[in-house]
Amino acid sequence: MHWKSFARIGKPIVKEFHSEYFERHALALDTALGEGGEQAFEAAVSVAASLVYTLDTQECLLDMLFVGEQAHVYTAGRGMLRSEHLLEVLAGLHHSDGDSPARLEAAVLARGGGLASCILVLAGWDEGRLKLLRALRQAGLQVLALAVVADDTVIDPALGVRRLRIGSVQQDLLAP
Repeated sequence: MHWKSFARIGKPIVKEFHSEYFERHALALDTALGEGGEQAFEAAVSVAASLVYTLDTQECLLDMLFVGEQAHVYTAGRGMLRSEHLLEVLAGLHHSDGDSPARLEAAVLARGGGLASCILVLAGWDEGRLKLLRALRQAGLQVLALAVVADDTVIDPALGVRRLRIGSVQQDLLAP
């Protein structure tokens, strides 16, 4: 019952409320140096930046996660940060030590219950990154995995990982 309207109009007025629900998605960026070194890291950051730039955060929330000295989470969307702020964060990002895939796994899984999906941008390919991908999928997340790798790196197609070659990232993203 909305009492102010009832007093003003003279007949009962009911005011209804409903919660707004926004789907929450994660963009998880692997910051550990892999076999491609700095080039793979820089290309992975560029891929993440292009995704941040193109995703519409007015109808969803986007959690950008990466690991440095600690796990960092920035959320963009309606009533939160703007995508431009996420781009600024990416511009100042540095690579981390080798155990970041395990720490990134923990950070994403800590938010996992509220996530609809995860875009995983990897700066290389190895057993640690494969373990990360499998753990996210076993947790029930729908994962789009993009791995920036050297030309000679082989990734089993059955894993559903999009292979992006250093120096040919744009072409590989556009390929069917």
